[in-house]
Amino acid sequence: MKIDIKSITLKLTGILSLIFALPLIYFISAAILHNRGIFLPTGEFKGMISFFLFLVSVTTGAALPVLVRTRFHRKYQSGMITNFQDYIKREKLLIFFSALSLLSATTAYLTNSAPLYTYGSVLAALYGIYGVLPFEARIINDLRTYKLPETANVEEK
Repeated sequence: MKIDIKSITLKLTGILSLIFALPLIYFISAAILHNRGIFLPTGEFKGMISFFLFLVSVTTGAALPVLVRTRFHRKYQSGMITNFQDYIKREKLLIFFSALSLLSATTAYLTNSAPLYTYGSVLAALYGIYGVLPFEARIINDLRTYKLPETANVEEK
């Protein structure tokens, strides 16, 4: 199978669309409920739940993607990564983490958490989502960084 920048971009866009379908439906539903004044009950644990959702959003939206990128780069430096499949696997993992960040930020929004934690959760989710959007320029830069050819014939697993 021939791999080039366009096909990588299309494949990552398809993966992104598939993984983000349910979190986006959840987000739209939460926005509608929030506008109608309907929130998830948190009771006396509102502060603790807000902080927990904030931590989950920051962890999955910022910390884990940095860790995954760093581990991938270290594997590259040690000579263990030289193919497109490893790159695509990394991108899938990053997309999954950003979807988890969106889910926790949406839940924070729906629980009517403290504004600091809600907005922090939303910012972390936006950071995670922006980091995985399949822009051709970013993909080209990644391929050049990891010395992967921009066009190749590879076998799919």
